[in-house]
Amino acid sequence: MTHIDPMQVLYWEAERIDGVMTLTEVRIWELQEHQAGLFSSLPVLQVRVLKRDVFEVWQPVEVENAGKKESVWQVVETGVNTLGKIPLVPFYALRTGFMQSRPPLLDLAYMNVEHWQSSSDQRSILHTARVPLLTVTTDDT
Repeated sequence: MTHIDPMQVLYWEAERIDGVMTLTEVRIWELQEHQAGLFSSLPVLQVRVLKRDVFEVWQPVEVENAGKKESVWQVVETGVNTLGKIPLVPFYALRTGFMQSRPPLLDLAYMNVEHWQSSSDQRSILHTARVPLLTVTTDDT
């Protein structure tokens, strides 16, 4: 099993099959480590496309077109999905729809922003109050 962050899901498609909403395609971006030498590896961006009957792995490949190098996406791996369904189990915190959820700690995040803004204002006020003013006095006697 692998945890997939919701931000990694590029695209998903679903349809109602036998009265149940069922995923028919999911595209997930991921970083795959590739050996770059004897003691090093480099991360390579790839997109995994999962369908009910097949899967594909796409990677950007540099090609030369009219003397210019450009990146195009190319299938580097493909295979048969023998499960007959996409092996993805979504976790919903506050479900709003199929494959959609509201972040459970969104109110806490907004409260954290308010606290940071208030703390920042307080620090600014303290800095202004603590800076001494230069004064010039003359003795007129």
